Amino acid sequence: MKLWQRYLLTHLWAPFLFILLSLSLLYIAIDLSLHSSLLSEKSPSLFLYYLHEWSRFLDLFVFTAFFLALLKQRLELQKHREFLALGLAGLSRFSLLTPSLWSSLFLLFLSYANNEWLLPSTYLSSSKESPRVSSLLLSDNSELIYQSYDEETETLFDLFWIRSQEEIWAMETLHLPSLSATKAELFLMKEGITKESVLLPRIPLEKSSLLLSLLPLEKRPLSELLRASLSQGLQAQKNLACLSYKLTLPTLLFSLLFLPFAPHFFPLLLSALLALSARILLDSLLILSENQLLPSFAPFLLLLLIPLFSLAFSPKNKLFSQYG
Repeated sequence: MKLWQRYLLTHLWAPFLFILLSLSLLYIAIDLSLHSSLLSEKSPSLFLYYLHEWSRFLDLFVFTAFFLALLKQRLELQKHREFLALGLAGLSRFSLLTPSLWSSLFLLFLSYANNEWLLPSTYLSSSKESPRVSSLLLSDNSELIYQSYDEETETLFDLFWIRSQEEIWAMETLHLPSLSATKAELFLMKEGITKESVLLPRIPLEKSSLLLSLLPLEKRPLSELLRASLSQGLQAQKNLACLSYKLTLPTLLFSLLFLPFAPHFFPLLLSALLALSARILLDSLLILSENQLLPSFAPFLLLLLIPLFSLAFSPKNKLFSQYG
């Protein structure tokens, strides 16, 4: 690594880590003041709770810290004419962006790793209650819907097993290790017949898949969202919408790379408003796509903002040529 690259990285990562740590500590302080009962929790439980909370807001913390760190880097180096000196040394704007680009790629993969492993595992460890109604897509493309799950007895309560549009099984309980059910009834929808005391076929259910179904949609691993989105039905569309949102959100970091190399108020203010608007627009696209008002892949359309940022703050753009 060259000296000028280390210099730019130092001026980016030092404020980034400081702001990220400050945001995390500020959130913990505010949350503790609002939920003072958490102080009575044991240390491991309290640690897991805030590890989950930090994982849940990591994308927001990283985006905010990276944006402010980039602003500080640009303003500080431009104030001392260091960008001008590097340019006179023969370095292009793209070369000056290289350290920030690699930093963005690292943070992008950090976000994906957080959504794949840390967020689901910390939620299962810190959550004491399961959702009221959960559904699970099984390996044979059938669907299992259940009311609740008792982890101590490994028992599911109030189940519906939808094998097909014509065959639906209803059960009061299902013991997971033995897959034995109580009060199993078969509904043949085509004939409109209900059969009791019928031998229940073996349900292709695994405990690992069941634990994933306890997760809310936004906390499921990326790999599970991808698998579920390849199936058919309304739930698959919601999985695809959530997957596209979680894949697109970290890429907004790349739009920040095109902040203008100028300590002037107007272009910096406009870039801040555009970055904030992109985040709000992405959340809106997720809500609309989950409710089938837009295609499930609609959040991916926000990736078009990245080339728009590059065009808006290009040195050839007359609007900002006076600030270059």
